[in-house]
Amino acid sequence: MDNRLITRGFSPSDSIQEYVEKKISKLDKTLPEGDHVKVDMRLQKEREVFSAEITVLIRGGTLRVQEKTADVYASIDKAVEAMESKLKKYKEKKQLRHKAGVIGIGEEYAKLTPPVFEKNEKEKEFEIVRTKRFFLKPMSVEEAILQMDMLDHDFFVFKNEETDETNLVYKRKNGRIGLIEFEG
Repeated sequence: MDNRLITRGFSPSDSIQEYVEKKISKLDKTLPEGDHVKVDMRLQKEREVFSAEITVLIRGGTLRVQEKTADVYASIDKAVEAMESKLKKYKEKKQLRHKAGVIGIGEEYAKLTPPVFEKNEKEKEFEIVRTKRFFLKPMSVEEAILQMDMLDHDFFVFKNEETDETNLVYKRKNGRIGLIEFEG
């Protein structure tokens, strides 16, 4: 397992670096066997709030969690706990997919409870605050749904391996999954 600590807004002490290494090594027990893994831990301090973000790159996917607290150690602990939970969920879904085949995953997603959407009282001006570039990896719709779930996003853009077209899967307000196939 390759891991990297990235900080922003403060310089980590040796004890924080050792703590991060200890906690990330704890994830090794939960990681899927045989998958090459890269783990990035980003610690950021903004005012009096510490943010800990963990990104795990494994064969076939990317998982990400972020936790914020007033204490750097608490943020690290909460992020590691959330990642352990997400890795267990990933392993279960991977096993389900292997056992039940492609059809089983769609049925599992149909049972999801509706997500809670927060409504902002004040509408903000539209401003692009972050730009990302990524490679559209050919994958099945089921793999894209799994990726969306593992990244904890509301949508996921991918290249459909069956049609070789760009598609988008998204979580609907009722908790079910939608698929957009672009034309033109």
